[in-house]
Amino acid sequence: MLIRAIFYFYGELSMFYVSGMINRLGSSLLVFTLLFGSLTVLAQQDRTTASQVQLLYISLLGRAADREGLDYWVKQIDSGTLTLEQLRANIVSSQSEYKNGLGKMSRTELVTALYKNLFERRPCAAGLRYWPTVVGSSVNADQLTLALINGAKGNTKDTQTLSNKTQAASYYTSHYQSQTSHAAAKAVAGVDDKASTLESSIKNTHSTEKVI
Repeated sequence: MLIRAIFYFYGELSMFYVSGMINRLGSSLLVFTLLFGSLTVLAQQDRTTASQVQLLYISLLGRAADREGLDYWVKQIDSGTLTLEQLRANIVSSQSEYKNGLGKMSRTELVTALYKNLFERRPCAAGLRYWPTVVGSSVNADQLTLALINGAKGNTKDTQTLSNKTQAASYYTSHYQSQTSHAAAKAVAGVDDKASTLESSIKNTHSTEKVI
């Protein structure tokens, strides 16, 4: 079971606010976040089904998952009714949110948007040439997403960015009072490999969603 403890220090008020949360993300992920100035301490063991689903929302829809959707897809996958591969394909082929967003883009725009959603950067020249115009141009968007996520394993910054975005998304999903696509997108936008961007996202969610 995920246990997250978040400590906020409010400067001259000399007051600590402690929020402890145990939620649905499963026993294989342990995150301990200490927000004190710019210090963030994170420990992550591996990816749960929930975190992998969050990555699909982040990459293909550009936002954190809503609780209803996350719970539904996690149950479907954990029960063996559906696979992550099938969920990726479902989003690309059947979800209007995707079709009205990334689904309307040219191949080059799609590749650029996926890099931005996942890694907060533009694709390198080789990637921007390979995925839209060479052999990679025949790879479906759902498979392209998987390839980019798996390819991040060799890049420390990209790997940390994925971790930070997943944590920011998970915090929003667990704490929002009234979910909106705008707020869900804002929760992950701009979150990169730096701890300060994750802290900023969490603090913003904590403030705007009036977390208690």
